[in-house]
Amino acid sequence: MEKKLKIGNEVKVFTKDGKAYEGILMDCHKGYLSTLARLGIILTFPMNSILNIIKI
Repeated sequence: MEKKLKIGNEVKVFTKDGKAYEGILMDCHKGYLSTLARLGIILTFPMNSILNIIKI
């Protein structure tokens, strides 16, 4: 994960299957990354499924 990212940053997560998700970075713990997406939906990604994460 990019070292500049901090909890609360708006991020875009690109997964290995070619999908992209936007949300607010909430947590990165025990191999999982969680973001808060629109409408209050929490998305959790296993780190091995992520290709790239960028701050937006």
